[in-house]
Amino acid sequence: MPLPKSDAETRGRATKQTTMDIVGNIGRAFAQGLTFGTADEVEAFVRSQFSAGGMSYDEEIKNIRSEMKAFEKASPMVAFGAEILGSLPTALLGGAGLARLGITSAGKIAGIESALYGAGAAEGGAVERLKGGALGAAIGGPAGKLTQALTPKLSESVSSLISQSIPLTLGQRLGGGAKRLEERLGGFQMVGEPIRRAEQRALSAFNREAMNNALAPLEKRVPSSLEGQQAFAYADNLVSDAYGKVLPKLKVTTDPLETAAVKILELDEIGLTKEAQEMFSKKAEALLFSRAVDGQLSGEALKKAESDLGQAAIQMLTRGSTVESDAGRALFDLQNALRQTAVDQNPVAGLDLKKANEAWKNLQPVQKAVVTAASGTGGKFTPSQLLRGMKGFEAGPRKKKYARGELPMQPFAAAAQDVMGATIPDSGTAGRSDVVGLLSDPARLPLRLGARALAEAVYGTPSGSAVVTGLLRGVPAAARTATPMLTATEVGPYAEQQVQGLLGGRYP
Repeated sequence: MPLPKSDAETRGRATKQTTMDIVGNIGRAFAQGLTFGTADEVEAFVRSQFSAGGMSYDEEIKNIRSEMKAFEKASPMVAFGAEILGSLPTALLGGAGLARLGITSAGKIAGIESALYGAGAAEGGAVERLKGGALGAAIGGPAGKLTQALTPKLSESVSSLISQSIPLTLGQRLGGGAKRLEERLGGFQMVGEPIRRAEQRALSAFNREAMNNALAPLEKRVPSSLEGQQAFAYADNLVSDAYGKVLPKLKVTTDPLETAAVKILELDEIGLTKEAQEMFSKKAEALLFSRAVDGQLSGEALKKAESDLGQAAIQMLTRGSTVESDAGRALFDLQNALRQTAVDQNPVAGLDLKKANEAWKNLQPVQKAVVTAASGTGGKFTPSQLLRGMKGFEAGPRKKKYARGELPMQPFAAAAQDVMGATIPDSGTAGRSDVVGLLSDPARLPLRLGARALAEAVYGTPSGSAVVTGLLRGVPAAARTATPMLTATEVGPYAEQQVQGLLGGRYP
């Protein structure tokens, strides 16, 4: 049956809203969230006192709430979203204030804020407000604790590595079960290759950052395009350049260097074969000792010898021959002895020499790690290998600084070992078997392609894992912050309705 004209016109005016009406209603919803559900009462009080209409507080609050409910019914998502947005800053500031008072538990903070919101949003007298506050606390406290538990936590080690621009994988960021699952998925076809590439990318960045930390006294960095032995060669050349600027001003006697060369051969710590010993001796004579005049190296000769020893060591190390690699390692030791002798014999050489020597000392554990990892990895080393390099480089049998974790870069390497593990990740063997697997089981092609696309989205770029981690952390965190509002406006009323249905007249 059609409505009378007058009623239809009245209904049209009630439901048709202007842009300003919509903006005003959104503002009301936002203000409700911002004030723990009390903005409607504040507005009603102000209107009753200062409006020219002459309506009482009770009439104003009734009209305001009627308009708010009509807006919620007409645009529920907009009204709901605006109130949630409004509740976030208040909940955050309230949580910070409670934390300053010593209340840091997510459950307690959510319980207190939910009680305030429940009391503020309740309609009626003191009894209704007490009931709303109690219901809010009863529901909000456990809900806040649950959302806190569901929020993935980043360890101090993870946060430290991320702050140094290490593009950790999703599993490395979250740790625990997520990391174990990622390791298992890395062995599967289609999805394994992106994961392994991401692990290799993180390892390469760790290697570069270790070198950058070593070069900090020189304020230099390794280009992000370099990896493994190439990155180390670049870092070592920067140190050589720093020495090259100061060595021409110095002089060195060769007696300590001859003693060092003999010790390198006698101690045989790196397992030199007879052929490697002969190659080392010839190179040492040609590049270092032949340049001495009356047992002394001039500044220019010292500079040239230091540079040539490093270049020859790197070239021999990267050629692949066991003999040349061993001889190259020995030449690195001789270059180190030359640098240390230059410092010992020129104690007042100045700040530039001090910076070069500090960078050189920092780079020694990195050099040992690169040498250890050279075979089959292109010089990429694990955090564990870097830590072993530090332990081996510290002088003295007790190695107290290493035991106390006080060596330069040791906290960085220890954090990386906790997060990234102690082994070199596979370079993508699983991915190379994709074609064979698909040919043997083509029915699963759509599923595998979908899984591959998802893996590429998460692991294909350095930002993929960061974005997913942010979402996994952000959603529960936002829910935890919005718990007071949700409890008071959604969960609480629903729970109260259920209790009323069960208890009927016995419910107060």
